[in-house]
Amino acid sequence: MRVPRPALALALASALVLSACSGDSEGADSEPAGADAATSTAGVGAESTEDGSTEGAGGAEDAAETTAPGQEQAATAAGESQPSGVVSVEESEQIASDVLTMAVRSTKRNGDKALGDIKRAYSGPDRRAHEVAEDLEDVTGRPPKVERHLGRNPLQPTVLAVSQDDEKYPQYILAQAVPEWAGSDVPELYLLVRPKEGADFKIRWSAPMLPGTEVGLFERRSTGSPVLRNRSQAKEALAQRPTSVLNELADYVGHPPSEGKVSIRTNGYAPEVRRNAREQASDISASADFMQTDELLPDALHTLQLADGSAMSFAVMERTAHFHVRDGHTLVPPDTFAHLAGDDALGAEATMTALVFVAVRVPAADEDRPPAVIAAREQVVAASGS
Repeated sequence: MRVPRPALALALASALVLSACSGDSEGADSEPAGADAATSTAGVGAESTEDGSTEGAGGAEDAAETTAPGQEQAATAAGESQPSGVVSVEESEQIASDVLTMAVRSTKRNGDKALGDIKRAYSGPDRRAHEVAEDLEDVTGRPPKVERHLGRNPLQPTVLAVSQDDEKYPQYILAQAVPEWAGSDVPELYLLVRPKEGADFKIRWSAPMLPGTEVGLFERRSTGSPVLRNRSQAKEALAQRPTSVLNELADYVGHPPSEGKVSIRTNGYAPEVRRNAREQASDISASADFMQTDELLPDALHTLQLADGSAMSFAVMERTAHFHVRDGHTLVPPDTFAHLAGDDALGAEATMTALVFVAVRVPAADEDRPPAVIAAREQVVAASGS
């Protein structure tokens, strides 16, 4: 993939553009509502959204400023045994620079060369997302060229956190960069993961930050940030378990829509997903029924604790959009669907699958504030039909 363009960073998978046809009459493709608001820079004005919370600048009122290199807490008294990060500060910065430079290089190349760079820079769900996006450029076209020579000018991302060395795996480095190479000025978060001893750190999760959000202050990188690896640790440290928060979010953005309000502050993300789903269902209502479901992927949730006791959870959900075509009707899919499914006319069923990358700030056990979605990105990865 070319690293996500601002206009497509939240190209919602629910917005599968399908023309509804009855008999042999042709229907025109309808464009879904965009999600540009979700990729604005932090600090935009507050607005009221349908999830019952005030979004925008107010969403970050109780978050500390993002950690920057050199802004680390003073060392504790000499002689006291202290924890340490899984790599040194210098190593973390070099690793993040090397991996992100490789990731960006993949956006400047095509075919096998691009896929080779993607394989070296990414792992897990994020690798799959980038490989599919690279393939889809045959349909969507290449992103606008942004002049940047990386050969002698590698990226210098900001390392926000290094996981604490608890002699367990996976191990983590959290970095932040502004992807100007993709024509964007929206800060993006990158979670680099080393799954086992001897393995390389690779980007396993990445997404742009949402408007009005900030990343809290982690423990100093030389000390390392604690990793909450299991349910009991999360239950003891946090007001809610991350899996509970993410399952609530998944239920809320489904379609048909759930009733009531969500307790999570979504910074405009959930209302946009729900709006797209409603419009999609309305567009094809004469010819097909539409349903959308989200599910948290197993082994795709990673949680780092911040200095104030709260935590950032980085998760991947799988979103599936289902279309059941009524008898006597057909759906004409867009080029993207046809490319992935290998079919340009659907008379019974259609399914589109996307990976949804979200970061959620979960409050500490003694805090009285709601969880908040900090970053989000979606990528269509599969389609099928009959």
